[in-house]
Amino acid sequence: MGNPVPAQENFVQLGGVMHLHSQFSSGGETMEEIAQRATDRGLDVVILSDADALKVEYGLPFLRDLISFEREENALLTQGTLKNYLEEFERVGRKYPDLILIEGVESTPYHYWDVDILQGRWSLKRWSTHLMAIDLGPLPAYEALPVMGGEQGKIWHWSSILMLWPLLGFVYIAVYGRYRSLRLSIAVGFVSLLCLLNNIPFKIAIMDAYQGDLGWAPYQNYIEYVNKSGGLVFWAHPQAGGGVHSDTFLGGLLEVERLDNAHENALLHTDGYTGFSALYGNDMSAAEPREQWDQVLRQYLSGERSHAVWGTGAYKRESGNIDDVQTVFLVEKKTREAVLEALAWGRMYVTQGGDDRLILYAFDVESGGYLGLAGEEVRGAGECIVHVQIGKADKTRERVKVTLIRSGKIVSEEVGLTPVNFDYTATIGESNEYFRVIAKTRTAKLVSNPIFVTGESR
Repeated sequence: MGNPVPAQENFVQLGGVMHLHSQFSSGGETMEEIAQRATDRGLDVVILSDADALKVEYGLPFLRDLISFEREENALLTQGTLKNYLEEFERVGRKYPDLILIEGVESTPYHYWDVDILQGRWSLKRWSTHLMAIDLGPLPAYEALPVMGGEQGKIWHWSSILMLWPLLGFVYIAVYGRYRSLRLSIAVGFVSLLCLLNNIPFKIAIMDAYQGDLGWAPYQNYIEYVNKSGGLVFWAHPQAGGGVHSDTFLGGLLEVERLDNAHENALLHTDGYTGFSALYGNDMSAAEPREQWDQVLRQYLSGERSHAVWGTGAYKRESGNIDDVQTVFLVEKKTREAVLEALAWGRMYVTQGGDDRLILYAFDVESGGYLGLAGEEVRGAGECIVHVQIGKADKTRERVKVTLIRSGKIVSEEVGLTPVNFDYTATIGESNEYFRVIAKTRTAKLVSNPIFVTGESR
């Protein structure tokens, strides 16, 4: 429940950027260069999420580990640099004490091959379906993330004994070899030896790229692991879709496709995650009224979900400056712990536009002498007042459209020159509700996190 008179102005607004990659994976800058650039742009928080594993391979049936084609890109587990990555956070953090630097990783929990032999087409699917784990803890917790390409993907199991099946070939030679031609015995022995070498070290793959579409189970497993480890987990850019990327091999006889499809419905099919990238560059499709975010929040209101889902921003390299999309944290003190608490409980908003960005000076719900802020809950049976105040970072006046959303439905649209300041009075009955705000100008966007109002039934 909201606290008596804790207005938003009593909190410090810390501008932060999430979803950054350094040279430890696909980024072009060192961690120190990123910290310097963030400091130059006046940012307070940087949350990096370098890729943990970027390795794709296709092995021939029965000899998948021995004869395979692979493509590997720079990543923490792939290159064995995870320990150095975490140590670099400590070193850079000491050099930039005024910048809150928080570690994380971006993962591809699962991908799979869809093969059409007759067409000579190999399609790689789910490669761009990513989750982020933030503040997971010590090195072993990151190493044990359940992702494709990690060592934890294969285990010893009683069924590992079945991987000794090539020994049957040597038994065949020992028993029947004298009755068969030498050429057949050599062939059987050669094939058996290849298959035995392929199976070493006799570990069973929990999941591999040849099992087909496993649905959302690998992602739910990842989410549950991060939660049990005490970290925060976010869907990274579910609205992003880059289409089809193709390469040809063997003079065009083979075609390998990588399908990068948007996957906003992942928000609906998984549970327990902390939040998602509501604004990825200029894209906020899942955060628009009535879309996936509102559907998920309504599930929370109805009791179908145990936790609310929060929206954050995500840096997109193509969008320009490092501060183009900011996640603004509302904290009482400028500390790492306060930022992580705000991230976990939704006390933040997202703003895009760089120097033209919008600022949410106030967003609260007042009922019975209590104020609820973003991420909070306030008892509101009867009448409540929603207060919104939005301006521009550069203090200029620009036409802005502010949309107030009540439990997925648009209930108010205010259009005017910044700064905009308005109240909306609502009557809360038995049902639980939430309010959130979207604001747009010609060059900027802002998305708030929801404030929940409990009705008489709760």
